[in-house]
Amino acid sequence: MQASPPGFKLVDSSPPEGAKGIAEMSAAETAIRRAIVECYRELAQRGLNVGAAGNVSVRFGEGMLITPTGVPPQEVEEAELVVAGLDGSHAGRVRPSSEWAMHAAVYRRLPAAGAVIHGHPDACVALSCQRRPIPAFHYMIGGFGGDDVPCTPHLTFGTTELGNAAGDALPRLWSQRHRARPPPPLERPLTPE
Repeated sequence: MQASPPGFKLVDSSPPEGAKGIAEMSAAETAIRRAIVECYRELAQRGLNVGAAGNVSVRFGEGMLITPTGVPPQEVEEAELVVAGLDGSHAGRVRPSSEWAMHAAVYRRLPAAGAVIHGHPDACVALSCQRRPIPAFHYMIGGFGGDDVPCTPHLTFGTTELGNAAGDALPRLWSQRHRARPPPPLERPLTPE
């Protein structure tokens, strides 16, 4: 077995513990994979991510189905999406996104979350460099709910510390906006206009 980068556990080709019961690809899984790839590509087309930055996952069984690490949207194939446990375990040679811990933290802290879309829009990146919450200076901030949009401290990408910090910020924002209501169902799949 080859060595794994820090924060990853490389396992044999059997399904990871956190993804029991989803070893064979079903029609539903095929549709989810297609939607993830379409969403990932649309993020790039709209300029919300550049290169292999950003990632997309969907809660899947006891784990997640997530974009692979280091593969740009225009090159990713549905079969390359990774079934991963919330502990980072995964099957096969393709590794999950380096930000798998952020996705896992969101799924652990927000049981109603069905998907995570992690982007790097230029304006958001610039604002996050301030390392402080975005105050409700404009009515659009109200769209996020609460009095501000939280910002985590600067932490190294791909670490469980960053994943946990993001996971800690979102439930507060979610509860302020939704008052503990579950998220609404997706009205239509994301497709390019």
